[in-house]
Amino acid sequence: MRVRLLNQLQVVAAALCFAEAAKLPKNDPGPVLTGVMGFLLLLRGIKATPEAAPMILSRCILVGIMVAGDEGFIGSNSWFWTVIVIVVAIPAIFWPKIEKLWKQRLG
Repeated sequence: MRVRLLNQLQVVAAALCFAEAAKLPKNDPGPVLTGVMGFLLLLRGIKATPEAAPMILSRCILVGIMVAGDEGFIGSNSWFWTVIVIVVAIPAIFWPKIEKLWKQRLG
């Protein structure tokens, strides 16, 4: 049995991205990237089919890291945060492939 989260969680994360992009100064590339992430989350959130929980959670964590970086709470240019973003982005992007390989290995 797969645990599913509500797709509305991604819509809330998209709204947070849009609010952050509207608040920040426009001469910085951060708001544009935040807006693009919000648009992608909105497209995923309004889909009728539910998605796997690790995909949704990792996307929400990415939004949190992105907003914290835009606000200056973290040094987003350090190697530590770059590694964290890559590790969190792997389930967000490749979860169906990971799950398929896992099922093939077990069965």
